[in-house]
Amino acid sequence: MVDMKKNSCLAECRDDDLIAKCGCVLVPPPMPQNNPSVEYKNCTLQQWATCGISAWRDFYNRYVNSTRTDKMCHCYPACKETFFKASLSSSILSGFYAQNHVAKLPAGYGTVEDVTSNLVVIDVYFANTQETEIIEIISYGWGNFLGDVGGVLGLFLGASAFTLIEFAIFIVTCVWTFISSFWRPIEK
Repeated sequence: MVDMKKNSCLAECRDDDLIAKCGCVLVPPPMPQNNPSVEYKNCTLQQWATCGISAWRDFYNRYVNSTRTDKMCHCYPACKETFFKASLSSSILSGFYAQNHVAKLPAGYGTVEDVTSNLVVIDVYFANTQETEIIEIISYGWGNFLGDVGGVLGLFLGASAFTLIEFAIFIVTCVWTFISSFWRPIEK
């Protein structure tokens, strides 16, 4: 699978589900990455009304259902992702604003009505200045594993590090005694 952001992966998974059910999507993605052989085409209004809306709701209900044991979309969190929350608000330009700015505009915007009906002023602000960092940390490493094995051995067998050392010394002594019995001089 191609490395992509979780939101992009979910959108493509949703689109693949819509293609399978309806044969079309609401908005074709710019570059499908999971399955480049799939041809994404726009739904007509009739296709969207008859199939798309119900398929979209079905996808959402299946995706948010936490009792599912199988994963519908295999989308993993990204190692690093920047996400900006967008919000939209709008209002009509005031006549006072238009009167003050008509002189500064290029030719073609000579009247206040031209300005109020054809121009828009856009201000972009961050909705939130907080930063959230999600880090995955290995919670069970080799140290924990060795500690658990040692604890179980100590609990059930009464074994400890000293017991293991004593057992190794015993084995070495037995092997040494056995080997040295062959090298004793023969008495006549």
